[in-house]
Amino acid sequence: KVNVNLPLNLVKTVLKAGHHIAEKFPESEKYVKDIDMDLLIHAIENEAEGQIVDITSANKDTVLIVIE
Repeated sequence: KVNVNLPLNLVKTVLKAGHHIAEKFPESEKYVKDIDMDLLIHAIENEAEGQIVDITSANKDTVLIVIE
């Protein structure tokens, strides 16, 4: 478990850039194509709490993003 505190503007910028970059690679595109970045950023801006992203790769690696 890792806890990270980041400025909101940095989070929004990195999410948008990372999503855009990930869409360009066939290996990752299938995992990010259905993520609604605008909805994700809206949830963060409005102080949503709880798990907002749950990704599991073909080899069972898991990434969870949780807002507390």
